[in-house]
Amino acid sequence: MASTFSSLILPMQGLTHYYPLNSATQAADLIGSANGVMTGPVAFGDNRATFHGDDYITLPDNSDFSMTKTGSLSIVVFLTVNNWQALTGSYTHWMGKGVHGAHERTFRYHPDNHPSRPRRVSFYHFNATGGLGAGSYLQNHIATGTEFMVTAQVDLQNTMIFRDGVLRDSDPLSDYGIVPTDTSTPVWIGTRDMRTGFLNGIIRRVAFFDRILSASDLLLLWDNRGLPD
Repeated sequence: MASTFSSLILPMQGLTHYYPLNSATQAADLIGSANGVMTGPVAFGDNRATFHGDDYITLPDNSDFSMTKTGSLSIVVFLTVNNWQALTGSYTHWMGKGVHGAHERTFRYHPDNHPSRPRRVSFYHFNATGGLGAGSYLQNHIATGTEFMVTAQVDLQNTMIFRDGVLRDSDPLSDYGIVPTDTSTPVWIGTRDMRTGFLNGIIRRVAFFDRILSASDLLLLWDNRGLPD
């Protein structure tokens, strides 16, 4: 077994960018040069970044962040939600890439008092022009303050979402006529566009892959979550 999580994930095939988000590296990219910039009081601990509902990290645009470069993209995030209430509207976008007229994808969660989607965590991919997106979701009781591993995958056919390495939902892009586009927008962690909410919680170990990760890949990452960074 690897002695650290970084020595486990860094050699994995297809890893293009990796952000431990800890006090040692803060928002630095350990694989590429797409280092993040903090806005607001993001607090870095030994192995985590804490967001307070008004702060975020910006990753500069890079073609690696768009699935069009290779035709597939996987994003792994260790997430803890400390407050499931939506700060604006009926959901919170806690990570994504897209603005008006230049959409790509987003992660969101619905608040715990939503009438039909309480504590639902979703991943959507859009056309650049916006409109309805193709989305996959997981929805079961996720306790406040509990960490779980969210993995989103998208290829030329489907979006997929996993919790703790296990597939929860898959949906075809064709249902909404989605044709992915590489836009010039950055990636935001802790929000998507400063207009649709901010995370109150913790994010660590954000990883981008230019391929679809296998079930064994994901379970390896989840099973070794307790390793130090």
